[in-house]
Formats: sequence, structure tokens, C-alpha cells
Amino acid sequence: MIILCAVANVTLAADFPGYPNASLLHGEKGNRSSIYIDCKPYFETQTIDCKFIQMRLSTGANAGEREDQLQEQMAQLSLISTAELMEEVQEFCKSYQENRTALEEAFGSFETQASKEYIAAITSVMIDSCDIKTSPAAKEIVLRLTKLDIEREAAKCKVWPNTWNERFEYQPSQDGGYWVARNGPSGECGVVLVSTLKQHDDYSILWNYESQKIITNKVGDGFLLSCAVLDEESTLHTWQSVEHEIECDVFRANLNSISKAQYHVGFESEKVARLVGP
Repeated sequence: MIILCAVANVTLAADFPGYPNASLLHGEKGNRSSIYIDCKPYFETQTIDCKFIQMRLSTGANAGEREDQLQEQMAQLSLISTAELMEEVQEFCKSYQENRTALEEAFGSFETQASKEYIAAITSVMIDSCDIKTSPAAKEIVLRLTKLDIEREAAKCKVWPNTWNERFEYQPSQDGGYWVARNGPSGECGVVLVSTLKQHDDYSILWNYESQKIITNKVGDGFLLSCAVLDEESTLHTWQSVEHEIECDVFRANLNSISKAQYHVGFESEKVARLVGP
């Protein structure tokens, strides 16, 4: 009996459709993300369970967005009383006095010119904050600091990890067949997620992954947004590697989706981030 079961499994495995095994796929131009896919089959049925690990790179705000951020901060600043404004600037001066030695020692350890220029500008604002006597001057100090923070944040590129699992069933077709996963509907908007894995026509180790979100109840109200405005665009990741042109002074890993035990990110924040905050 044991021998017969083993033979049956071998025969079934030989007829089992191809599936992605340790495949790395890349987003199209403009989609700065890559996905690692590892699938395992159920030999009893034409079904596979796939684990996805995605790394997505986001860049900072553009010039228009930075100006909007500045205007928003200025509006918030107008709501602060003169006493609160002066107190905030005094605290800034106190912070400089308490951390002056550490700032001076750390300056030489910064690796990039951009980091050195940023910490020099921050130090200059800190020094000037100790001479502030009037409300207009205090407001100018806060605006200088705000501009520096907005520009620095815009120069950061952040790496966002994400993991999930999907179960696919094989769909035979005239052009060779493909794997499809369907999840949902879920939530007030009746969200249905449809994902497909399609093999390259000529090279069996190459795969494309496409995910489509479908809103089945567009008159409903979601948690934050109306269901009618939710995005239904599809996302495609292919075997073809894509180069993305970006300008970043700092890379920062955001490990809020997976643990460090699951994934070790090779990027580290520069020392300046530890001195002046996140």
C-alpha cells in the first residue's frame, strides 16, 4: 500500500502544472517595487499556496507638495499664541545648549555633503534661536526650521516591506493555462481581489503576476473613503527588471509590516536622523 501511494504521488507530480518557485518579479516603470514569490503545491489538487514578500521604494515630496506642506505649517503656526511660540523657541535653544558637544563631535562623522549641510543649517538655526527677543523673530526661526525639515524629508527614500499569502487554482486554457486566486468580497465596499500568475510562452522559469481590485458595492461607505472613489486599477509585476531613476540623500527602512527576523534590510538611516529626530 505504501509503495502504491508513492507511485501515485510521483505520477501526479509529473503532470502537475508549472508554478513559480523562488521567483523575483519587478514592477513596471513608475512602480518602484519588487516581489519575491515562493509557491508550494498541493499534490492532491491543482492548487498552490504562494508566499509573497514585497519591497517598495517611496520617494519624497515634489516641489509643489513641499510648498503645500509649508503653507499648511504656516497656517498652523498662526494659531499658536505669542507665549507658546516664544516658549518653543526657548526650548529649541535649550536643546542646542545641551547637545552642542554631541553635534560638534558628530559633524565630522557624516558621510555625505548633504548631511553635513543639513546639520550645519540646523545648528545655525539653533544658535540664532538663543538671541530671539520678539515674536516675529521667533516665527522666522520656526519657519526656517520647518523648511529645513520639509526639504530633508523630501530627500529621503523609504523602503516599505509587505508580506502576504495567496492560494491559486489552475485554469486550463487554449494558450497554455494560468493560475488564478480570488479573495472576497469583503468589507462594506465588497472588495474582490483577483490575482493571476502567467508563465512565459518560451521560458518556463519566467513569470508575470497581476493583481486586480474590483469594487462590487460602489454605493457603500468604506472605513475612510466612499466606495465609489476606491482605486480599481490593476498592478503588474513581470520577470523583466526595470531601472528607476531616483535622487535620495537618505534611505530609511520601515519595518512595520514584517519583523527583522523575517527580513533584514540593508539600508540604514544616516546618523543625522538619530540626532534631529525621525
